[in-house]
Amino acid sequence: MNDSTNLSADQQSSAQPDLFNQALTPAKPSALRKIFIGADGLRALWSLLIFTALLAALLMGVNAVGKRMHLFPPKGATNTELTSRFVFFSESFPFLATLLVTWIMSKIEKRSISVYGLARSARFPTSSLV
Repeated sequence: MNDSTNLSADQQSSAQPDLFNQALTPAKPSALRKIFIGADGLRALWSLLIFTALLAALLMGVNAVGKRMHLFPPKGATNTELTSRFVFFSESFPFLATLLVTWIMSKIEKRSISVYGLARSARFPTSSLV
């Protein structure tokens, strides 16, 4: 037979190391964790910097693709008229990029996208429409 089966419950608990209680004590957070993570998650400055970097990278990529697809008039063109296609793409790309980056940030911060003011009730306030 195993020796542990012959021991009483009190003897078994004293024989086992105190690993369970050691695991429950929180470790001291590192300096990097204190810099990046606050009580409410990712600190606001880092969220803003990540958002800005993602948005700038995405808009530069969209601009490069738009130039390759000839959606935007070339720089220095003399005959540039505002066509509906130009206005549509020049207004919709930044909007969609901002919406996409906001969604990405909601996933990074593990929050709902409605936290960022995009909730259904916050989109069209009824008091300003009357």
